[in-house]
Amino acid sequence: MHSLELLHPALPELIDALLRRNRWSWQALERGDLRLDDEVLTVDRLQWWFVNADPVLWVETNLVNKPEDGGGLWQLFPYQRPSLRYRGHVVHQDGAEVGKSREIVGLLLFGCLAAEKGSVLVGSALDGDLDEIWEEVEWQLSANPYLADSLRARTTKPYRRLTWTNGLRVLFRPAGHDGRAYRGIHVRGWLLHDEAAKVVNPRSWAEFWRAAKPGCEIRIYSVPTGDRQCTFQRIADTAVPSDSIVPPDRLDRVLENLLIPAGSTPEGTRALSRDHGNRTWVRFHWPKTIMPHPFWSEARRQEFVGFYGGPDEPGYVHNVLGLPGDPEYSLFPERLLKPSLTWIPDYLTVSLRWDTRAGQLDGHSRRLNPSYPWAEESIPTEPAHSSPLSRRGPGREMGEGPGVRCFSEATDAPSASDDPEETDGPTSDLQPYLTVLQDSLDVAGWDRWTAARRRQSITDLARLFIRPLPGDLTAGVDVGSATVTEILIERRNAIAATDTIILRLHLTGWNWYAQRDFILALDAILHPVGGWGFDATGVGRVLVDLLTPDLGDRLSGYVFNRSTPAIDPTTGEPQLDPASGREILLSYKEFATQLLERRLHGRSLDLPYDPEVRHLLANHTYSQSGEARRFSKLNDHLVDALRVAELRKLTADWSAFTPPLTHATPAASTIASLEILRDL
Repeated sequence: MHSLELLHPALPELIDALLRRNRWSWQALERGDLRLDDEVLTVDRLQWWFVNADPVLWVETNLVNKPEDGGGLWQLFPYQRPSLRYRGHVVHQDGAEVGKSREIVGLLLFGCLAAEKGSVLVGSALDGDLDEIWEEVEWQLSANPYLADSLRARTTKPYRRLTWTNGLRVLFRPAGHDGRAYRGIHVRGWLLHDEAAKVVNPRSWAEFWRAAKPGCEIRIYSVPTGDRQCTFQRIADTAVPSDSIVPPDRLDRVLENLLIPAGSTPEGTRALSRDHGNRTWVRFHWPKTIMPHPFWSEARRQEFVGFYGGPDEPGYVHNVLGLPGDPEYSLFPERLLKPSLTWIPDYLTVSLRWDTRAGQLDGHSRRLNPSYPWAEESIPTEPAHSSPLSRRGPGREMGEGPGVRCFSEATDAPSASDDPEETDGPTSDLQPYLTVLQDSLDVAGWDRWTAARRRQSITDLARLFIRPLPGDLTAGVDVGSATVTEILIERRNAIAATDTIILRLHLTGWNWYAQRDFILALDAILHPVGGWGFDATGVGRVLVDLLTPDLGDRLSGYVFNRSTPAIDPTTGEPQLDPASGREILLSYKEFATQLLERRLHGRSLDLPYDPEVRHLLANHTYSQSGEARRFSKLNDHLVDALRVAELRKLTADWSAFTPPLTHATPAASTIASLEILRDL
């Protein structure tokens, strides 16, 4: 055994493991008898190789705590080490003050001075968010002469920047309102982003992504804010949990990763990354509850409960538990949605995007993966080939397109490669969605086609992506002002007195006449006996006018800002004000919202385990103005489609609840939508 004092407590075991692996001895190492290529291998050289090759050993050997934190060398918490050692794209959804900034400082210094991986960009929402990271780097430069000697230049205007003697750079940039500060930057080492949930403008993220050269690792960090539609949260929700992919932080694993750098990314992860455009994210989750004493204790928990007003309050959920929770004033909070989530075997989501510039219509249908651990609830395992959604047809279907795995009777059977003991990473079973069909339609000559050819093309497209669905169906359609239309199909279960969402369609970039032809084709395929409910507020009125001659009384359009007597959905009787005895008048939007809330509270609306549906509902907020609620108009297409579906059920059940298609505006200020189309 060696008699030298080594730089780090973990080094003796690591060197022991290396010597055993190569059948060497400590005595031969100390005598200088071992050679690596033409160089003599000594204890000192070997321990520095280990330190400079491993980020955990490097930061715990070179970085120093400030005096106010007790001084001495850094000592990472056990939960921090797997994240530092993992090589790949990482998203950190954490509580507040758990070590995110410390990891960023350690990575940027290690990557530039030890591994020399490449230059680093550190971004954040605001310039002030970067202060703590910058100040910690400056402290380390002042505390370690080796680091200070490696620095060639330091600038703070117009942006902070460190340039090292090896030519590598660390750039600190705020995202600002549009990400302009990121423009023109290209780095190969790390792309790091702190406070990522606060950046909501997609343009900022577009500038940030383009800064990554091939081979650059991307890591984004944030405390969740409850905004489930921001880029950070969407990435975190679809990322692979680290617990299922990152191996235990054992010394044999550490040694293997150091000797074979590619091994630090499990093969399963690399395969999954190749299948999804080299952008497979791994999610690390550090709540405050995993911190050691005194950072977390019962006294600290009680203190945080007092700070935030309770363990269920958004502030506690975000900052302590590190969970997205609900945004402030959520109309459908998580506690209301979660009991309604259920496994729906034949649920299908279809996206049809019309690209006018490319002259192409792209379609993509997906189903939910029955093997995915949905919200930690157990889901019945269903073979993919047994579902009606896996029936084959023309086009690039399951297993026929790039990055699409084939699920057939032959491939669904367990194999040795599916054994978790045989693979270090996840299979595609960890992905929330399975592609059912992906195809494109050439519409470059659309303007020159006859009306009959256009209608037939849309009909064929609808038949390709949509199959007949059994049951008592009702449709809700929201027509957006930016040529975005959301269609929801619900199935009524008369025995259980519940409704279930079984089909969701999202049309983007479609003109009015193409939407009309598609809805008529959809009606011919599905035959929804409950009829069609439309949001006829504003631009939706145009589509209602186009469809009324064909659908007749099976279609109802609802103007959300118009008042209507509220009726009891179980009896059809008007609801009366207890004080005055008069009928209660509500806007169609408020009345439909109350119907939705009533269904969710009564567990009579089944929602699919679709992350997009769940997030759009939980992220729909309101503001209170006196006794009236004002609802957010941001990303409300799904919610509005649910609203009109609820109103249509009332119209189908109680004929007296038939809305007049009149705008809630003075008659002199209105104009028939068909007249507008004729003028165009």
